[in-house]
Amino acid sequence: VGNEFRRRGIGAKLMEGAEVAARKQRKAALFLHVEDSNRAARRLYETRGFVVPKDQRKGDGLCSEREAEEMRERCGNQTGHVLYCLELRYDST
Repeated sequence: VGNEFRRRGIGAKLMEGAEVAARKQRKAALFLHVEDSNRAARRLYETRGFVVPKDQRKGDGLCSEREAEEMRERCGNQTGHVLYCLELRYDST
């Protein structure tokens, strides 16, 4: 979300939409990366349940190693960025 549009709930709505779409497709997890210095975005992701894998090279069991590696490749392994993962859980009923 561009600087001029921040703090209006747009990011939260976008995240909500992404989660709904991922659940409809029965995805196991969502990944994203963010600039380390973007504290407001990081707080938003963390309040939505996203976590930073302790070992971002392996996914730390929160996301598979393959999924974490694919995400890093898509993001270009940019320095100054943090990888986040949200494991999507489903009711067994």
